[in-house]
Amino acid sequence: MNKTIYKEKAVNKMTGKIVRYAIWSDNPEQVFVYEKGSARYGRYYSLDFFNENFVPLKIKSEQEKWEKGYKKIVKLLTESGLWPNIKERSEKLLSYGYDVWKNIREMDNNFDLFSLVKEKYNKDYYKLTNEERERITKEVTKEYFGNLIEKYPEYFYENGNPHFDSFEYCVPRFKSMWFGIVNESQKIIIQKHLDEKTNYHYSTDKWDGTSYDTTFEYNAEKNMAWYSEEYRGCGNGHYYLALNNSCALFYEHD
Repeated sequence: MNKTIYKEKAVNKMTGKIVRYAIWSDNPEQVFVYEKGSARYGRYYSLDFFNENFVPLKIKSEQEKWEKGYKKIVKLLTESGLWPNIKERSEKLLSYGYDVWKNIREMDNNFDLFSLVKEKYNKDYYKLTNEERERITKEVTKEYFGNLIEKYPEYFYENGNPHFDSFEYCVPRFKSMWFGIVNESQKIIIQKHLDEKTNYHYSTDKWDGTSYDTTFEYNAEKNMAWYSEEYRGCGNGHYYLALNNSCALFYEHD
């Protein structure tokens, strides 16, 4: 399988411009340099040629990216006033630290409630009564996660099951919202509605020059805002939480 080893940025020594590049596990002696603004097109160079003509920028560790991402979430939400629950939760996760997130995420990946119930009680989880299911789930998760549940309650539900929002399963990823030819004016309008705390909804169409059916929605009563990019006329695509009038946090693909 063509698997990315890493995808980072480098500076072209000749032009001084920053480019994106990737190296894949099935061809580690070649480097793929992306065309500007493209996620698919570009050109392959030998590793030697790349090293002679490009200077890779410092590759941040996952911990650095994780910490920077959550600090950005907190900063932007503090400024915009949106998603107060996410701001508060992000501050708490930051206080716990990267190592705690990494450890609980890895444990969660290996956590198989149904197998553990079968092994410990010799019972089928789906055949338990609601009362049995609640009691046994707490017992199994308590045994598996131990004192992590009490030490880091934000990462667990009341029954002990791990609690991760969709964007929390990986390092935070951000996107500048794009509304095509009306991009600048729409962001000004969005900011006006955020300032005045009035509901707002806007969707682009093919005349706006966007590749997707792009939608922004602000619910002033709930203090929440969303941004999405759906495949033209399809209803499926990429979904984000809007952090202010310009930046969005990736949430999920559909």
